Amino acid sequence: MTKGKPICKLFYITTGDWQGDTNLLAVINNGIQEIKATNLFKDVIFEPCDANAIQKYYNKTKEIVNSTFYFKEKVALQI
Repeated sequence: MTKGKPICKLFYITTGDWQGDTNLLAVINNGIQEIKATNLFKDVIFEPCDANAIQKYYNKTKEIVNSTFYFKEKVALQI
């Protein structure tokens, strides 16, 4: 935690459709307020994930990721 407080991300996962039920949202908001009251986190983020979101996240795992590293100075390594 040398760069400050971490962010707390909460996910509600359902294989159905997220409806945003008011009773469930009240419970979630109470939980978020309790976590914020601990003052351990910079922010508390809630994200509902329904079947569509799960499929989106799964498809992102199949994307190819490329990266190039440039070394300013080369160092010889001996094995």
